[in-house]
Amino acid sequence: MRVHIKTTGKFRCIIPMPLWMLGFALKLTAKYGMNKYIPKEQRMYIEALDFEELNKAIKVLSKYKGMEIVNVNASDGTKVKIIL
Repeated sequence: MRVHIKTTGKFRCIIPMPLWMLGFALKLTAKYGMNKYIPKEQRMYIEALDFEELNKAIKVLSKYKGMEIVNVNASDGTKVKIIL
């Protein structure tokens, strides 16, 4: 997976992230939880997620390499693109 970030100025960044790393992070979060680092007002959003199912979805998405997941163009000219 690659995250492309481009601003109106000269800043351009491409961040490669292997899908196994994302899956590993989801497994850690599912097993140990990270609730103590999240503000109390926002914990309900994290607690509503099923991290095991998210990990299964990541494994399915890994079969579709090259697919564009996110393509956002902000009004200030910033562009963010996430590609598998």
